[in-house]
Amino acid sequence: MQVGVFHSGTQHSRLTALALQRQERLAWYATSIYPIRGFPARLVGKRYRQEGLDPALVRTGGWHEWAERAAAQAGFASLAQRLDAAGNRAFASNVLRWYRADAPIALWGYNGSSERAFTHPDTHSAPKILDRTVADWRMWNRCYDMIAKTHGDWLTSATPRAPQSLIDAEEREYAAADRIVCGSPEVATSLARESKLGGIAAKTRVLPYCFDSTAFDPSVPPPPATDNEPLKVLFVGQLSPRKGVQHLLEAAKLLPSNEVSVTLAGPLMIPRAIFARYADRVTYAGNVPRGGIPALMREHHVLVLPSYFEGSAITLLEALASGLAVIQTPQAGLGATEESGVVISRPDTQLLAEAIAGLSADRERVHAMRLAAQTEARRYSFANYRAGIASLLSEMGI
Repeated sequence: MQVGVFHSGTQHSRLTALALQRQERLAWYATSIYPIRGFPARLVGKRYRQEGLDPALVRTGGWHEWAERAAAQAGFASLAQRLDAAGNRAFASNVLRWYRADAPIALWGYNGSSERAFTHPDTHSAPKILDRTVADWRMWNRCYDMIAKTHGDWLTSATPRAPQSLIDAEEREYAAADRIVCGSPEVATSLARESKLGGIAAKTRVLPYCFDSTAFDPSVPPPPATDNEPLKVLFVGQLSPRKGVQHLLEAAKLLPSNEVSVTLAGPLMIPRAIFARYADRVTYAGNVPRGGIPALMREHHVLVLPSYFEGSAITLLEALASGLAVIQTPQAGLGATEESGVVISRPDTQLLAEAIAGLSADRERVHAMRLAAQTEARRYSFANYRAGIASLLSEMGI
């Protein structure tokens, strides 16, 4: 049986589609944000394309995702949320139309945009796989409350609590799915713990993500970090309280600038007035295009991601492949081991500062971690991801 993959945005869905295409199992890949021709494809070029994915198998429709991203980048968070909701409704109608044209096929959808397609009577007999890209939102709401107590002034409308309507809709996605796949054990555990439905754990599978080896090459070893230069620490991602950026900025203030440098790359999602307090201690590279991330990583020694709430950050895998030691929280996802980095027990300024200082004081250990990181990155190859998908389909009898 062929599989239709659909995601109103992007995330790792293009690699899922490519993996199925390589197995000759892809019916189509549906998305709202895949440039093929015309406007707005000319504006983004290859940024949202997937090398090797057959354009004839790509289905696109709707303008909402493009508008949502523009609104979010302009700082209109409420408008972006409304566009997201409207876009998901329109996208679901298109998915159902494409499904009817090719049924019987299996459906592989992503959280937040699968409810209507999974629960519609027309898809009742279709095998359904829900790709859960983040932990359960009820967990995030508790994290939000924790952050509000210690760093409430860092929170903005760009980092809201999850509304009950979203939680309820995604609970219906859980119920309708035959299998739920997620990128880390942390996510799988959160679903079983938070959901009011029975049997969630029995149908949940961990399917580790992969990195793009054409951009992040683990075969090129990193040069050693010398004692006469600062330890070069990098943060890549949204500069938001959810990802623990407050702890990195506070830790930077505690560490000598001649021993540790800190670079941050990603959209700023905290008040500028707060960020300005730390601007003299860090380098802000802005929202670096995807094509610039590999070179940026190669210029650094350590990646830091002290997240409160994630799915499983692919940034961690890209860092491993690039030969960076990794400091992270368990919530950040699959990444560092004792050989390749440091996993601090929770998002915390003092714990993070101590972890960074410990690596700064032992450059030989840092280099050993960086070499181990590239070895460990090979676990997260596209070939292994593709094999994981094949195993899942076989288990389901698809």
